[in-house]
Amino acid sequence: EIGSLTELFPDLNTVIVGLKRNDDIITPKFNDKILENDLAYLICPSDFAARVLSILGYQNEQARRIVLVGGGSIGKEVGKLIESKIDNISLRIIEKDENIADDLSDKFDKSFVILGSGMDKDILNEAEISNADILISLTNSDETNFISAAFAKSDGCDRVIALLNNKDFQGLIRSVDIGDFLDPKAITVSSILRHVRRGHIRNIYTLSDGSAEVIEGEVSSSSELVGPTIEELHLANGLRIGGILRDKNIIMPRGDTKIKEGDYVTIFSIPEKIHEVEQLFRVSASYY
Repeated sequence: EIGSLTELFPDLNTVIVGLKRNDDIITPKFNDKILENDLAYLICPSDFAARVLSILGYQNEQARRIVLVGGGSIGKEVGKLIESKIDNISLRIIEKDENIADDLSDKFDKSFVILGSGMDKDILNEAEISNADILISLTNSDETNFISAAFAKSDGCDRVIALLNNKDFQGLIRSVDIGDFLDPKAITVSSILRHVRRGHIRNIYTLSDGSAEVIEGEVSSSSELVGPTIEELHLANGLRIGGILRDKNIIMPRGDTKIKEGDYVTIFSIPEKIHEVEQLFRVSASYY
């Protein structure tokens, strides 16, 4: 049961805000159970992320041997970030465009650039994918990203991440347990919705398949969130408060937690309840 996590690890500082079971999204209650193959959505302070993942059975070793497929605009930025943030790395970049590959060779000091396609098994072998901790495929081709990820997984690469637009590929990469995917449309939609949503909404993240959103907003004095405890709010099914930021301090919500004016509150919501979240962050005319 979800409640047993709190009892076993009282200082874990995490909230399970949603479960995806088959095609259904569940906003779990205290006595709900997590089943095998459920996809769990959790909110926790970044300092606790490693411990949370460890408890859930994920190893948290830093990837050192990295293969990056695609040196375009996205790949280049990711490569720069990897070089600047991770020490003692072995980064191999695969790029099929000769001009781009030459440019990458000039700009990346710690990396080895390989000219070729991520769909070419010989090229992937040259990049030593069988010994890689992670392969990240970020080309503008779903086919290349999917196939390079599948090759890497079959050759023993510990982890793979593929940039995928096509929902069929997204479903397939999970169903056959190849690895994880990034959905560029979800990232774009999130950035647009940040400006479209009403109220004091500051950030939005749309889950990859559009089945839910995580919304952060600033609470005004006129908000219904101010005053009652979270338990007394009686939020609708499909909504779950995941975190509160107050004066630079993170508060993990419990039933007796009260929200104050000026708090930044993170709410997990299914699409049908987005309007209710907007109302919670709505500013009444009397506020001004």
